[in-house]
Amino acid sequence: MLPISSSGSPEKKLSVLIILLLHGFFMNHTLAQCEGRRYLDPEFVGSRTHSNITYGTAPALAGLCNLEWWTYSQSLKLDVYQPQGDTLAQRPAIVYAHGGAFAIGDKRMAPVEDYCYEMASRGYVVFSIDYRKCFDALSFSSPVRAVYRAVQDMNAAIRYVKEFAPIYGVDTNLIFAGGNSAGGFMALHAAYADEDERAASLPATYNYPNLGCVSCSGNSYAHSGKAAAVLNLWGALLDTAWIEPGDAPLFSVHGGADLIVYPGYWPPFSWLLFPAVYGSLPINERADRLGIPSDLWYLPLEGHEPWLLSVLSAYYFDFIVEKSSEFLHREMLKPRTPPISGPLPGCALQVQEYFLDPSPGSQYCWSVVGGTLLSSNGASASIAWGDGSSGWIEVRETNRLGALGDPVSLAVALSGDCCPLPEGLDEEVLSPTSARLSWESVDAALGYEIEGGLASGATRLLTQSSNERLLNVLKGGKHYRWRVRSLCGESESDFSDFRFFSTPLSRQGEGLASAIELNLQLYPNPNSGSFSLYADRGWPEAAESIDIFDAQGRLLHTQTLQTHELQQQIDLSSKNLAAGLYEVRISGNTQSLQQRFQIAGN
Repeated sequence: MLPISSSGSPEKKLSVLIILLLHGFFMNHTLAQCEGRRYLDPEFVGSRTHSNITYGTAPALAGLCNLEWWTYSQSLKLDVYQPQGDTLAQRPAIVYAHGGAFAIGDKRMAPVEDYCYEMASRGYVVFSIDYRKCFDALSFSSPVRAVYRAVQDMNAAIRYVKEFAPIYGVDTNLIFAGGNSAGGFMALHAAYADEDERAASLPATYNYPNLGCVSCSGNSYAHSGKAAAVLNLWGALLDTAWIEPGDAPLFSVHGGADLIVYPGYWPPFSWLLFPAVYGSLPINERADRLGIPSDLWYLPLEGHEPWLLSVLSAYYFDFIVEKSSEFLHREMLKPRTPPISGPLPGCALQVQEYFLDPSPGSQYCWSVVGGTLLSSNGASASIAWGDGSSGWIEVRETNRLGALGDPVSLAVALSGDCCPLPEGLDEEVLSPTSARLSWESVDAALGYEIEGGLASGATRLLTQSSNERLLNVLKGGKHYRWRVRSLCGESESDFSDFRFFSTPLSRQGEGLASAIELNLQLYPNPNSGSFSLYADRGWPEAAESIDIFDAQGRLLHTQTLQTHELQQQIDLSSKNLAAGLYEVRISGNTQSLQQRFQIAGN
């Protein structure tokens, strides 16, 4: 950090000390908002808060599972895991299904339960579901129907979570489907298989009896059962053509030596009565080709369920927790911090404002090198630049979910010329007696000073708050010259080069140059709000009032002009005006007087 130079007067040293004290307070406050790695690291204690909640009921196969019409009504249960002490009202959720070849397993089997705890400790709400199982391995159609029933249950569970999202503190736009082995099948099919694809590719689901649409089972909650993203652990998909542009982002892990669910294209278990399915390799290839965000962690030497059956199971468990958390944070949760805008180049030893376009509910943490952060309100920051030649601004966004974004930075070249010369000067002659002068606005300028008059005569000064001036008291058939400079508080730029223009012939108007026939004096200047005006050559003809304007051109005070007196007394003390530049104007029919003055601080 390069501090502001403390050389100079005692008053300047005191100002620098106050700035540095304020900097310490605001930096500590804003940086606290940007600490933590929610959704990446375990910042909470994960807890199972609800057990065996019924999310639906559906007909399940009874007996030996070889008679599709022999069913009973199964209550579908789930457990809920949440971060203890979390105060967010809307959080991302994971609906997770365990493995077991659609025949065995439950929602608390190892290491599924541990994974649910780990993800809850990172800030997710996790719903671990049981689902309908059982099929006849000697049938071509029964395995397909078993997968379809389980996908219906995953769809029903997602609809349940959306229906009761306020109770569990869930953001319905951020519900992700995940599962291992059979659960991976469920998550993939729930995300990418639609009803029209069922008709084309799953005819077995229409007979013995018809299982109904994918969202027509379990419960009747009127929500989409689609997930926003997929966590696929060694699962597979019947047809990769079901994945279409714009579909849910995909995270996958698959062992290269998996002989249960092959990473390529082959029937599960190599059982030829089962349909061939696409493993994670062709699924990831399809997603990449369509531009869908997709991470595949391919483990060449590992088989099925590496987080349970491998000699490196503990390592793979931690690896899967880490990489799935990073994927969801990067693709679904992390905010994209907006760019920074503000004065470029910056002005050394001056206070300047920088801005960004904020998102609702987000907080922004500003940090500065080469200057001092005086204050920030999220969308903007006030920075006192030091006396160096360069500065650096960095901003990080924490969104309404508590997810921290990547930093956005702005390099700022610092200039000792803190009041730039106006550019883009132009003039438009409107009539024999009027013209509009204009120039590009200067960010650091509080106002502008125009010098002008007849091209061969004397000139006078006019102050202006905006970047244009209308002159309506010119003379026809005359040649004029003018130039302008920026007024930046305690400093001012050089004047621009003179520009010239001519008016067409006319007898109307007295012109800018004729204003020099009158003279306005203002004293004292600077002052505390009380001062005198003196016109040794009289007041403009038909002038009636004295008007006071601020640097933005807003009228602050009007009083009657005593035209029989050459001296007028002005008292603005009751207005409680801030220190800064102001302008007094007295206008008549053909002439006007302007004079800028400064109200000094206490």
